[in-house]
Amino acid sequence: AIFLSQSKDVFSEYLRESIRPLAVRCVESNFVPMHDLPKDIKINSIVENFLVIIRYWIDTDFKQSPEQLTEYFITINS
Repeated sequence: AIFLSQSKDVFSEYLRESIRPLAVRCVESNFVPMHDLPKDIKINSIVENFLVIIRYWIDTDFKQSPEQLTEYFITINS
């Protein structure tokens, strides 16, 4: 429910900073295709896509399994 509170911007920024090292590793290890994008754009898109998935999960009352969300995330970042 923190995404629904007044603290959502603070929490979102904290989450972005927490996810960023993972996104960097995904790009540097070639786990995700770059599609000729600059590294920073791809890293930022991975981070923002993660937040989109989390927000979607909340908005749909947590109906999807973590496995399904993982599939969504992989598809979006492919």
